[in-house]
Amino acid sequence: MKNKKTPLQNIKDEKGIKKFMDNPKRITPPQKEQDRINMKELKEQKARLKQINELKPQYDKKARARFLAYKYIKIPKGFMCVICNEELAKERHHKDYSRALEVELVCKKCHRILDKIKQDEDIIV
Repeated sequence: MKNKKTPLQNIKDEKGIKKFMDNPKRITPPQKEQDRINMKELKEQKARLKQINELKPQYDKKARARFLAYKYIKIPKGFMCVICNEELAKERHHKDYSRALEVELVCKKCHRILDKIKQDEDIIV
């Protein structure tokens, strides 16, 4: 009878190590807790992205327009609202989201009124 080597004895020589490392069925150590947390966060991010992709394309247009306006159009200090001319302008209002850099600099009160008017027009049309 031949003396059979145990798996640990096979690993000791270089060929055995290569076989062991190349074997996809080899036993891997359990995942660390941090890896489990990262996988959970990754799944949550994928779920959020899926929800965003399912939203109306109009949402993307609005978000892009808002981002561009915020990035490139700064509101000067002391600039008054173009509608009421009573309060400082603190917000940017888009009449048309396809024209991202065409905005009116308005106060919060006037911005709410303009948005309500725009929303009512969308319902009628």
